[in-house]
Amino acid sequence: MTIRTILLTGDDGYNSLGTRLLIHALKDTYDLQIAGTLRQQSGVGSKISIHTGFEWGSAMVDDVPALWVDATPADAIELATAYFDTPFDLVISGVNWGANLGTAIPSSGTLGAAQRCLAVQLASKALAFSWDVPVEFYTMDHNGTDSLEKYLEYPGKHLLPLLQKAVEHEWWSADLLNVNFPAQPTSEVKMTNLLPNLKDIFEYETNRVSSDLTHGHFEYKGGRKVAATPFSTESDVGAVNAGLIAVTPCKYDYLDPDAYDSCKEVSFSL
Repeated sequence: MTIRTILLTGDDGYNSLGTRLLIHALKDTYDLQIAGTLRQQSGVGSKISIHTGFEWGSAMVDDVPALWVDATPADAIELATAYFDTPFDLVISGVNWGANLGTAIPSSGTLGAAQRCLAVQLASKALAFSWDVPVEFYTMDHNGTDSLEKYLEYPGKHLLPLLQKAVEHEWWSADLLNVNFPAQPTSEVKMTNLLPNLKDIFEYETNRVSSDLTHGHFEYKGGRKVAATPFSTESDVGAVNAGLIAVTPCKYDYLDPDAYDSCKEVSFSL
């Protein structure tokens, strides 16, 4: 597979530090365009603004043309689908400030944008890059002017080599790769699966204010748990906790192909 054109997207903002890191790493090798959100949109998943529509505009980010939407990451992909005449070879979402792990990924705007891009066939392959930074960075606002200097060595220097390795191995038979960098710098990569229990990943807090426990306040604390007993490094959470770069081959749709093959001849009346 030959990669020439790449669409950059994500949920931290069209001019986020993560998007600008990708520009720095890839601009000398590929033809880049951006379609992203005007504002921080972490945690919105694949939401689209079907009831309201949205405002959009254009800009330049570090000499790369950008489309922005005052809406969600999936909306950015919808705009790009209408705006661009030809598909891209690849979409890259990220680098997200915050890990996207296990069965938490349906809530991720980063993964939502990548999935939407594949679903509307705006690209045939997708990469999602995320970095396991502290919780206070999850919803930070990006201004397009902050220095990249302290991020160029890590995770910046690994972005192009990871992309090249994925192409070399024909994406390990997947259309979507979910890549998570651990907090501390490393060059070690592990292919992983998804940790299945969402409750093993993040902290939650429920403050019940009524004696009958029927209503109260629910708060997303956002912090990621570190298990007392380490998870296997076969899982993405275990690998990241162990200081490894986790690369997880994912599906972008909901079809269970084995289940379908076993029942596709079935038909009946009710």
